[in-house]
Amino acid sequence: MRCILVTFDCLPVTALACYGNPWARTPSFDRLACDGTLFENCFSSQVPAAVLDNAPSPAALTEAGICSLNAAGVLAELRARGVTTCVVSDHPLPADLLRQCDTAETVDGMNTWDVPISETGAGRLFATAAQVLERLHDHPSFLLWVRSVGVANANPSSQAAVLLQEHLNAYRQRTLEVLQAERRRKRRDGEPEPVFEGPDADDQPTFVDRPSLFLRLGTRATHAFHSWAQQRAEGLLSPSTAVDGGEGARAGATIDASAPTPLLEHWLFDAAVTQLDLAFGPFWSRCRNVLDDRTLAFVAGLFGRERGERAWVNHLRALRGAPAQPFSAVHEELVHVPLWAFGKPFPAAKRSPVLIQTDDISATLTAFSRGCAESLHVSPLVSSMPHRRLVIRGADGSRAVRTPEHALIVPPHTSPPEASAAMSDSVCRTDGGPDRIGRPSDEVTAVEAAPSPHWQLFLKPEDRWEVNDVSATHGDMCKELYHWLSGKS
Repeated sequence: MRCILVTFDCLPVTALACYGNPWARTPSFDRLACDGTLFENCFSSQVPAAVLDNAPSPAALTEAGICSLNAAGVLAELRARGVTTCVVSDHPLPADLLRQCDTAETVDGMNTWDVPISETGAGRLFATAAQVLERLHDHPSFLLWVRSVGVANANPSSQAAVLLQEHLNAYRQRTLEVLQAERRRKRRDGEPEPVFEGPDADDQPTFVDRPSLFLRLGTRATHAFHSWAQQRAEGLLSPSTAVDGGEGARAGATIDASAPTPLLEHWLFDAAVTQLDLAFGPFWSRCRNVLDDRTLAFVAGLFGRERGERAWVNHLRALRGAPAQPFSAVHEELVHVPLWAFGKPFPAAKRSPVLIQTDDISATLTAFSRGCAESLHVSPLVSSMPHRRLVIRGADGSRAVRTPEHALIVPPHTSPPEASAAMSDSVCRTDGGPDRIGRPSDEVTAVEAAPSPHWQLFLKPEDRWEVNDVSATHGDMCKELYHWLSGKS
């Protein structure tokens, strides 16, 4: 058995390329998406309600004795089978886990911004992991587990805010130059000129009449302003009067002087994601030199994005007295995490729709240690039925039920709907049998009561969950899933 396991306490699910994340540069994670199988319906490890409610620091997780993936038990079984177990972590390891490690190394994981990538917390972690991997290169049986806090450990210092503000000013100036060049070109070609608003319209155009113009500069080079143009709905750009853009009226927008402040918070988080990706890249290149048919590799997030971007944004907003973003313990970003696998049973560039949790990695490692790779067909990662339903309970009393096509989120203290007919057991299955979700059903349509206005129902699109709340138009589905969820409570 030869296995490399990299886990991040906090890693955005959109960090992997196939989900599409144009705001943050992630070349190493992009490469992962092409090298192995991505499980697109993976849910975070089950942790106590208090952890979800308070969203503590990684140190608090360690103090609480939380050891995801049943780590100590798995390491003990692997060692009993002659597997050399090595753990490299950027935060302290629990005592029960240390007892099961042949080698354990801890590095200072706090990230900084004004140093080279190799000197950041993530850079030091993966450099140490690469050294351990070199020592294990010719070893016939080993598990190398690299535990990273991920982006949750980066330090959003005031200096970083200043640097990002300077970049913002540079992007702003570059955009104005491009808009002026566009106007001059239209004058030269005799085309109608865009209308710019403001007292100094001739010198400093402040109206972006074509947001797609930013794309001409290249998404990677101008991701900040591309985001800026697309964030008008969040108040980052103030609405203006409609103008004639040549193909009918379109809504205009003037650049708000206060716009950089809230957007800067998200840029800080995206910068931390990129920093983590660049630190991970050299380590993954070395991993590829040892990966073969006898080797497995996993890269997984454990606790979801809520403790990442939202925690960051709320922290920075609190520093300037702004209200925090709403928190929901069963929000998609909290429970839906990345899980990527490489090895003989996991084809390259594949996306798997099965419903799994990160805890399933434990069973896969155990199965792998007991025999050849072909035995992995019994592991949850491979044998999970795509029709399985998953129940999630939040710290605040909220609940959610997830199917491959739908997700219903029920807030706490929600009264059950009045029903004129009972739900049939044949509608709700959990045994991997035929799933009637989303299909016409006499038992479902017999329920007359309207769904609660506080419920949220989301459909599974091509790439991501929770794009639009469709509870208002899919009342029957809300009631079916609610009654099924009530029977499981």
